[in-house]
Amino acid sequence: MKHIIAQYNKAFEAFGDSPQAVLWGKGNQDIRFNALISHFHLEKVHTLVDFGCGLAHLYPFLKNKGYNERYIGVDIVQNFLAQSKQKYPTEIFKESDEFLSDNQTYDLIISSGAFSLLYYTSIKKHQEYVFYVIERLFEKCRIGISINFMTSFVDYKQENAYHQDPFELCNFLSTSLTRRFILDQSYMPYEFTISLFKNETIISNMYEKL
Repeated sequence: MKHIIAQYNKAFEAFGDSPQAVLWGKGNQDIRFNALISHFHLEKVHTLVDFGCGLAHLYPFLKNKGYNERYIGVDIVQNFLAQSKQKYPTEIFKESDEFLSDNQTYDLIISSGAFSLLYYTSIKKHQEYVFYVIERLFEKCRIGISINFMTSFVDYKQENAYHQDPFELCNFLSTSLTRRFILDQSYMPYEFTISLFKNETIISNMYEKL
């Protein structure tokens, strides 16, 4: 992970507390966040984990949506965790390894951009790790998880970036975890969000919302 941490630290030094520091472009962050939470009732969520929280830009977005319960930010970059803790001292921030290894459960886990850069030179090895983390996150949630990816259905793939085949992911989820999920490719042309639900009651409530 050292090369990933170094890349984020370099961007943070150059751009400060901004979307560019977490390697996202300007202007699309709220669209992305909305896709991640759109299938969940925030009023029923009491603990929300932002896995790969970066600079905790999801936090003020959630506050604007009326979410006032516990927020937990998780990341591998110490500079991000320190900056986020300074901004939001009443919230909890953890290192990724610490979070993944504990036995605690949480209502909803959101992950925006955590898997966009290749952790390994081998794409296959990176995907194996991604699928392992998804399994672990699903074990740790009580309501569901929601994750975005850059799609493989693009004309150009960024160097050292991970572009997930959405249908390969759906096959993995269906055979290994659950068939209770929604694949959303509607909000941007080059990425998608997958939302997984823990039980039928959550899905029923979600359709009542729609």
